[in-house]
Order: sequence, then structure tokens, then C-alpha cells
Amino acid sequence: MKTPHSTSLQLFIQTLSTNKHTSSIIQRMKKGDFKALFITFLTWLSINHRGRLQKHDINKVIQSCESWHHGVVSVLSKLTRTLNLSTLDQELPQETRKIYEFAFNAELQILTQSQSMQCLTTRSTKQNINDFCYNLTKYLKTNHIQLHNQERHDILILLTHSFGYDYHILIEQQLNASLSKAKINITSAEQLTLADL
Repeated sequence: MKTPHSTSLQLFIQTLSTNKHTSSIIQRMKKGDFKALFITFLTWLSINHRGRLQKHDINKVIQSCESWHHGVVSVLSKLTRTLNLSTLDQELPQETRKIYEFAFNAELQILTQSQSMQCLTTRSTKQNINDFCYNLTKYLKTNHIQLHNQERHDILILLTHSFGYDYHILIEQQLNASLSKAKINITSAEQLTLADL
């Protein structure tokens, strides 16, 4: 991975999408999963030494892009997938995909611009991992969002890829401790309700 200070959010996501280990979270993001997008954004913030977000910071970021995400990006994502399944016009899915990519990149710009925090260059890797865990639990608690076991697994892979395999055990310990401290229950696929689907 490139030096954190020189990695834009778009480049970070491009890098993740070409890696077979992190492609799962990227695929969910591309299917319109806002939680996957936000978790990836929080990871990007942490590798760029941005520190901890407060509740109002998280709400500001969500408010800045959530309506764009649900009203434009996720609709275009569904339309693109639907058109790819149909046998109408072969060029239509490609054109829709281009529009979707434009909307998705605009969403990444909205996310990036919503966060004007300065880089905290004195942050160690351990502090950046702790900051991610803090930000994640704050996001989940503030918005009453469940975390599923597969998502937790994807987060571990995402963080290991972003910070390096040498930090895998520390990442897992910090993530588990933060989720436990915040009393966030991890659900399995069997526990999903119709509302979750």
C-alpha cells in the first residue's frame, strides 16, 4: 500500500477492489451498501492519521452524502445490475455503468470534502487502529446499526490489508475489545430478520 498521506479515497478503493481478499467489502459497497462504504471511509481516515471522530462529525459526514447515496448511487447500482441481466440493448448497461461510476466518484468526493480534519502526523499505527475502532463503534452506536459476523470478518481483512499483516493480531484484539466495550452484538446470518434484508 502507498504511503497513507498520498492516498486519495478513490485510489484507496481502487487498490482494495483489485485485491482478492478485500473484494468482498468492495462488492457490497458497489451494490449500494452504505455501511460498507462508510466502514471503508473510516479505514481511509485512520490510515491517513485523521484521529477520532465525534458524534457530530459522524452525523455531518452521513448527512452530507446519505441522501445522494440512497437517491442516486444505490438506485444506479441496482439499475446497472438489472440491465446487465437483461438482453435488451448491449450498450445500455455500459452507459448506465458509466453514469453509476460518475455518481459513485461524486459520492467519494462528498465524503472526502465533508471531513476537513487535519492529519495528526504523530499518530502511531497502534493509535490509528484504535482510532478506527473508536470511530466504528461510535458510528454503529450513534446510528443503531447492527454488525454481522461476515462484516466483522471483512473489517478484519480490510484493516489487515491497510495496516499490514504484522498488525493482524493487534487489529483483532482492538476490534473485539472496542465492540465489546460498546456492547455491540455481532449477529450471524441465521439471526437476520426480514428488516435486515
